[in-house]
Amino acid sequence: MPDMNGLDVIDRLQKEGIRVPTILISGRLDAKTRERAASLGVSNIVEKPFVARPLVELIRNAALGLN
Repeated sequence: MPDMNGLDVIDRLQKEGIRVPTILISGRLDAKTRERAASLGVSNIVEKPFVARPLVELIRNAALGLN
């Protein structure tokens, strides 16, 4: 995605009226990124490297609307 990151995509989708559960996966989680993610309604934040099983559970819960 040239010129866009994941949070930019979430922001663009929301501006288009598209709301979906989101899980941010990042290798660089600073306070600014966490704050922006929260303001965009990101369901969960996972920091790289991550363990697959908890991520799968987060995805399952997001898909079921449990977040």
